[in-house]
Amino acid sequence: MKGSAHRLNDAQVDAIFALGDVNDDGVLDVNEFVSVMCPSAVTVASRLRSKYKNINDVKKAFMSMDNNHDGVLSKDELMASGKFNAQEVEAIFILGDLNQDGDIDLEEFVGLIYPAASMALARLTRNVKNLNEAKQMFSILDKNGDGLISKEEMRACGGKFNAEEIEAIFAIGDVNNDGEIDLNEFVGVMCPAASTVVARLSKNYKTLEDIKNGFKQLDRNNDGMISKNEMAQAGLNEQQVNAIFKLGDSNNDGEIDLEEFITVMCPSANAVVFKLSQLFAGQMGADNAFKMIDVNGDGLISKDELLNAKLPGNVKLTKMEVDAVFKIGDINQDGEIDKDEFMAVMMPTTGTMAVSSSSSTSFSSSFKSTSVTTSSFSSSVQSSSFCSVGMTFGSVSDAKSAFKRFDVNGDGVMDKGEMKQMMSSAAGKPISDGEVNALFSKGDIDGDGQIDMQEFVKLMFPNCSDALAKLQKSYRNLDEVKSAFRKCDSDGDGHVSMSELKNMMSGFSASEVEAVFALGDKDMSGGIDFNEYIALMIPNSGSILKKVSSRFSSIQEVMDTFKRIDANKDGAISRPEMKNGLKLNDQELDVVFALGDIDQDGEISQSEFVRLMFPAADSGLNKFRNSYRNIQEVVAAFKRFDTNNDGSLSQQELVNGMRATNVNFSSCELKAIFTVADVNQDGEINFTEFVSALFPVASDGLAKMRNAMKSISDVKAGFKKLDANNDGEISFEELRSGVKSIVNLSEGEVRSVFSVMDVDNDDNISFSEFARTILTSADEVISQMKKHIGSANAVQTAFKKFDVNNDGKISLNELANGVKGQGMKFSDGDVQTIFAIADIDGDGEISLAEFEKLLGTAPSFGRIEDVKAAFYRFDVNNDGSIDKNELKQMLMATGKNPSNQEVDALFKKGDIDGDGQICLQEFIKLMFPKALETLTKLQKSFRSVNEIKQAFRKYDIDGDGHISRDELRHVMSSFSETEVDSVFALGDMDQSGNIDYQEFVLLMLANASSMLNKLSSKFRSIGDIKSAFKQFDVNRDGQISRDELKNGMRISNDELEVIFAVGDLDGDGEINIGEFIRIMCPSAAGALARFRNSFKSIEEVISAFRSMDLNGDGALNKQELMEGMNSFGKSFSQEEVANVFAMADINSDGEINYSEFVSMLFPAASSALAKFRAGHQTLKNAKEAFDSYDIDGDEEISYDELVSGMGGDYTANEINAIFAMGDIDQDGKISFLEFAKIMIPYTNEALAKFWKCFNNISSIRQAFQKLDVDKDGQISQQEIIQGMSSAGLKLSSAEIETLFLLGDRDGNGQIDFSEFAQIMIPSASERIAKLKKCFRSRSEIEAAFHRFDANKDGAISFNELKAGLSSSGIHFNDQEVETVFALADKDCDGEVSMSEFVNLLSMSKVSGGAVNKFFEFCVGVAFDAIDANKDGAVSLPELSSALRQSGFSDQEIHTIFSLADHDKDGEISLNELVRALKK
Repeated sequence: MKGSAHRLNDAQVDAIFALGDVNDDGVLDVNEFVSVMCPSAVTVASRLRSKYKNINDVKKAFMSMDNNHDGVLSKDELMASGKFNAQEVEAIFILGDLNQDGDIDLEEFVGLIYPAASMALARLTRNVKNLNEAKQMFSILDKNGDGLISKEEMRACGGKFNAEEIEAIFAIGDVNNDGEIDLNEFVGVMCPAASTVVARLSKNYKTLEDIKNGFKQLDRNNDGMISKNEMAQAGLNEQQVNAIFKLGDSNNDGEIDLEEFITVMCPSANAVVFKLSQLFAGQMGADNAFKMIDVNGDGLISKDELLNAKLPGNVKLTKMEVDAVFKIGDINQDGEIDKDEFMAVMMPTTGTMAVSSSSSTSFSSSFKSTSVTTSSFSSSVQSSSFCSVGMTFGSVSDAKSAFKRFDVNGDGVMDKGEMKQMMSSAAGKPISDGEVNALFSKGDIDGDGQIDMQEFVKLMFPNCSDALAKLQKSYRNLDEVKSAFRKCDSDGDGHVSMSELKNMMSGFSASEVEAVFALGDKDMSGGIDFNEYIALMIPNSGSILKKVSSRFSSIQEVMDTFKRIDANKDGAISRPEMKNGLKLNDQELDVVFALGDIDQDGEISQSEFVRLMFPAADSGLNKFRNSYRNIQEVVAAFKRFDTNNDGSLSQQELVNGMRATNVNFSSCELKAIFTVADVNQDGEINFTEFVSALFPVASDGLAKMRNAMKSISDVKAGFKKLDANNDGEISFEELRSGVKSIVNLSEGEVRSVFSVMDVDNDDNISFSEFARTILTSADEVISQMKKHIGSANAVQTAFKKFDVNNDGKISLNELANGVKGQGMKFSDGDVQTIFAIADIDGDGEISLAEFEKLLGTAPSFGRIEDVKAAFYRFDVNNDGSIDKNELKQMLMATGKNPSNQEVDALFKKGDIDGDGQICLQEFIKLMFPKALETLTKLQKSFRSVNEIKQAFRKYDIDGDGHISRDELRHVMSSFSETEVDSVFALGDMDQSGNIDYQEFVLLMLANASSMLNKLSSKFRSIGDIKSAFKQFDVNRDGQISRDELKNGMRISNDELEVIFAVGDLDGDGEINIGEFIRIMCPSAAGALARFRNSFKSIEEVISAFRSMDLNGDGALNKQELMEGMNSFGKSFSQEEVANVFAMADINSDGEINYSEFVSMLFPAASSALAKFRAGHQTLKNAKEAFDSYDIDGDEEISYDELVSGMGGDYTANEINAIFAMGDIDQDGKISFLEFAKIMIPYTNEALAKFWKCFNNISSIRQAFQKLDVDKDGQISQQEIIQGMSSAGLKLSSAEIETLFLLGDRDGNGQIDFSEFAQIMIPSASERIAKLKKCFRSRSEIEAAFHRFDANKDGAISFNELKAGLSSSGIHFNDQEVETVFALADKDCDGEVSMSEFVNLLSMSKVSGGAVNKFFEFCVGVAFDAIDANKDGAVSLPELSSALRQSGFSDQEIHTIFSLADHDKDGEISLNELVRALKK
C-alpha cells in the first residue's frame, strides 16, 4: 500500500488497516478494502439481498436482465432492468466483479446476492484438490454415462449432497439453463476460485512465448519444475499459488512442469492456436510464415518443420504445441498441413462462409475463432473439427453433447432456430439468418428440414463420411455385412462396442473410429446393435427405409397393412408377401428384411414390422431400453411393473411402469412399444416378450434355441441333455457347458437366455421354465385353458372330472380326454406340452397341487418380490400387518373359496408370535419357506451374541449404522442371490431399504422377537414403561445396568443377553430411557422407524430439526414434534407422537434437544459418540482432547481438524455424525462448550442445575450481580460457592469445576457476565451464530450499529436493538433479542456500545493483528535458529542444545518440549511452537 502511486503516509496506511483488516491477517482482501473505501456498497448489498427469497429468484433475475444472452451482465443491462439505481449498480460492480473483467457473471451475481449458495459450494468443494479430481467426481455422478449430470443423479448419490448444495450447484453451474450440468460447467463449479484466479493470471500472457518466459522466471533453480516456494518467492500470493496447483498439478507430485503450466495458462488446443496466430501480422504475415516454415518448399508443413521453425520474435514451439496445432490444423489427417489448412486455422477471417478449395472440411466466416474459448462446449487438446462460427469440437463426444444441449425440445433433431442458437452461443454474438441457412442446408443431407445426430456429426466431422464410405466398400453384399457384425461382436452381447469397432477398423485413425461409432449408435445406447450396424453399412439404407415407411401416418395404419400383406395369415410376412404387398423392388426388399428381420427367422413378425415402419416405436423403444444397463435391471423392472403378479403386463401396467422411470414418452410411443413387445398378440406382454424387447441379445439367443427345439419331445431331450447332474434343474454352468451340443451361443447370449428362463430367480431353470420359454405356444395354450376353466373352485371341479379313475392324479390320456370333454380344441402336441410343463416332479402324472400351480391358483410364490407385493396389496388398511379377513381375501383372489376353518389354520401357522396379526416377516416365512430355511442356516453360523455384533460392525462397511443389500451379500458370500434377497426382506423390518443394528440382532438371534414380545407384554402403556424404568434404575443415574435390569425384571440370563444385544444401541453397556421404551413398546419403535425413513442422511435430519423448531429455542416441545412428524408426507397419531417423544427425551426435561433428536433419528451418531466418549471420561480429558484437535488454536474445531484428530480409527460416516452432533449452532465449527456437551453427558446435568435457577435473562443478570460480591464485574469460584449456598443450592466441587472449565473462556480464573450468560442460556451460542451469519465483515457490523442507534447517542438500547433487527429483515423473537442484548452488554450498563456490538458479532477470534504478526515472526526466527538440521521440526536434542546455552535446566527443557509437542510425535513443528507460546 505504501509503495502504490497514491503516496499514502504511515498514519493513513495504519488507519486503513485498523478499519479494514477485519480478520487481522495483515492484508486486505477486496471486500475489506471496499468496506473501508466505499462503506455504502456493503449497505446496498445487504439491502439487495432482502429482495430475493431464494436462489432460483436470484437466477431468474439474472437471466431476465441478461438481454443479449451473453452470460454476463454489463452496467448498462443492470441500469436498463429498472431494478437498481445508479448507486446500487456501482455497489454490485464494486463487490461482485471479482475477476475485474467489467462484467458480472452468474456465479459472481449469485455469490453477491445469495451468499448461502457460496457457502454451500465452499462446503462441497473443500475435498476437490484439482481438475482431475473434479473430472473423476463428475464421472462418478454421471450414472447413465451421457456426459451430463441431472439433479436426480446427484440426489441418488447416497446422500452425498444435501438439497441446498444441489440447488447451489445447478443455479451457478447450469450455465445454459438446460436442467443438466456438463463437464465444463461442473469443473467451473468445483474449482471456482481457482478458475477465477487462473483466468486473471493468464491475462498477463499474450503469447506462448510469454507463457514459457513466465515459467522460466518462476523456475528459480532451473530444474524444469516449479514448486510452491518458487512461486511464492516470485511474488505470487498464497491464493494464486494454490489456484495454479489446484488446476495444474495433474499428477499430484507437488510440482508444476512446463506442460502442466501451459495447460493451466493456455488450457486448450484452440487456445494454443489462437495465441500462436497472434504472432502473425495479418494474412500477409501468416502467408510469409507458411513459406518460411515450409523449408523443403513442397507446399506442406510437416511436424518436424514446424518444430524446427523460428517464428516471429524468435519463438520456437515445443512438441506439445506442435501437436496442438496439428490436432486442429491437419483436417484431412494426412500428417501434414497444407497452406489452406494453415490459413484456415491461423487466419479464420479470410473467407466468407465458403468451402475451402482444397478441403471440404473447413468453413470460414466473418467471426473470429477467439469465441471458441468461451464456448461451453469448447474442446480440450483433441480437436479435429473446426467451424468458422466458433463451433470447434475436440471430439465427436463434444459434438454429441452440444447437439443434445441445443436440441431444446428434445425431439432428437435440430431445426434452424436451434442451430442459430448454437451458432450464436459459440460465436459470442448474433448470427445472421443467411449464415445459418448456409450451414443448415449443408448439414440437412436428406432434405427433411431437420438435422439429426448423424447429419450433425457428418457436418462437423466431414472426414467421417470418407471413413464410412471406405468401410462400406469393403463389403460386397448383405451377407458379408451380417458376417462382419457377428465377427466384430467378439463378446457376443448383440452390440458392437467402441473397442470392438476399433479392433475391426485397425487401419483407421482414432477420430475416424469415434466418428463412425457416433454415426452407427443412433439410439446412443453406447453400443451398435445388429440393425444399427446393417443400417450403417448399407449405403442409402436410411433413405430407402424412409421412402417405404413414409406411406404410413399412424400405428393403426401400419397394423392394418400388416394384416393385409400377411396373405396366409400365419402372423408373419415372408419375402414374397412383403414384395407383392408393398410393391418393392429387390433392393428395397433386401434393405427392409436386413433391417426388419431382427430374430433372423426369414420372416417379419407384426412386432418387427411395426418397429420398422413406425419410427416412433423404434425411437421410443430405444429410449426405454436405454433406461437399463443390464439384463438384471430389465428383469427387476418387469417385477415392478407387474403389479397384480399375474406374470404378464397389461397395457396399463406397462404405461404406469414406464412413466415411473422419469423418461418422457408420448402416448403414441407408449402404444407403439406395447405393440412391438406383444409378439404373440394376446393383449399382454409376458416376461419373455418384455426381456426380449428390451434386451435384444436375449431375443437372438432364444431364437436360436427355438429353431433347434421345435417340439415338446425336442424340449424334453434338450433339457435332459443340459441337466448334467440329473437333479431336475439346469444351473448356469450346466447351460453354458451343455448348450454347445444343441446350438452355438455366444457367452452374452448364454447369460441372457439364462436370465430370461430363470423366472423365479432361484439360480436354476426348472423344466417348466425351460419348456414355457422355448415353446412360445405353451403360454398361449395354458392361457386359453385358464380362461376356459375359470376360478379356483372350477379348477378343482375340472381336476375331479379329468381324474376319471379317481386316483388323485391325472394321466396324459385323462388330460387329453378331459380338455376335449371341456370343448377345448388342442392338438396332441399342445396336450403333450401342457402335460410336460404341469408334471413338475416328473412322475408321469399331474397332482392337484401341480394342476393348481399350472393354472395359477395355488397360494404360493416363486419369488420374494411376489410375496412382498402380495402382502402390500392385501394389507388393505395399511397397518403393516395382515389380519384374518385380509388373508381370506388374498386366498379368494387366487380363485379359492376357503372355509373359515381353513383360514384359521393357515393364519395360526403364520402368526408365529401369536399377536393376532401376521407381519411382513411372518408372511414371508409362511408363503416363502425357503426364506426361513436360509435364515436358519445363516443363524447357525453365529455361536454367540458377540459374534453377531462383530459381524454387524464388520459388514457395515461404510459405518453408517446400516447394512445395505450389497453389504449383506458380503455376509452371505456362500449363498445365492435369491437367498440373500429373502434374508434381506426378513431383516429390513421397517422397510427403510437397509438393516439397522437392532434389526440385524433380532434377525440373527433365533427366538429373540418372541422373547421380547413376551417381556414387553407386561407393560400396557408408555407410562408403565417409564415407571418401571425409574423403579429398575436403583442408583438413579438415568441408566439401567445389567444387574439392575436382571433384578428388576427377574429375567433369565438368555433374556438379559437379548435385551442388551437389541436395546443397547449406543454400546455404552447400559440402557437409557429411550432405548428401554423402544424395546418394550413395539408400536413406539414402529412409529419411530416410519419417521426415520423420511430421511436419507444426517444432513436431512439436521435440516428437519431446524424446520421443526418453530420458536427457535433449540429444542422441540410435543406440539412442535407433532406438527413436524406430520409434515413429511406421513400421518402419525397423537399416541405415536407421544411415544416417539418419550423415546427421544432422554433427560426427561420435557423437551427434545438437538443431540437427542439426532441420536434418535440417526443411531450411527449415538454409537459413534459412545465409541468416542470412551476415551474422554472426565471434563479434563475432554479439554485435553479438544486442545489436541484444535490445531490452529482458535478455540474451535473445524471439520478438517476433527478428521485429522480422530485419525483412521473412525469411518467417514462416524466422523460426520460426531461433527453434526457437536456443531449445535450450525456455524461450521465446534466450540468447547459444544464439545463438552456431547462428549461428557454429565456436563448437561451439571448445567441443568444452574439453568433451573433462572427463568429469564433478567433473573440471570440479577443472579450475576448477587454473586459478584466484590462488584468487580467478574465471579470467582469462591463467590459461586457462597452465592449458590445462600440460595439453597449445594454444588459439588466437580460441578463448580465444570462451570469454570466451560465458562472461563479467557482462562483468567474468573467468569464475566458474557461468559456467565452464554452458559446459563442453553441456546445463546446458536442465537449469536444465527446473528453473525447476517454480517460478512466488520464494516457491515459497524454500519448496522449506526442504523440501530436511532437517537444517535453512540449506544444501542434494548428497544433500538429490537427495532433495528426487525427493520433489517432479521426476524428474532423477544427472547432472542433479550439474549443478544444480555450477551452484548458486558459492562451491564443497560446499553450496548459500538465496541461491545462489534466484539459480540465479529467472526475474528484474534486481535492485535500487527503485534500478533510480529510475535509469530519472532517465534519463526527462533525456530529456525533452534532447528539445526533444517528439517522443519525441532527435536529434543536440538531444543536442549539451544536452550542450555541460555541457562535453561534440563527439567525446564523437558517441560517445554512436552507442552509444545502437541501431537506427541517426538518433534515440535513451527505451528506447535507458536501455539504453545501463545498459551
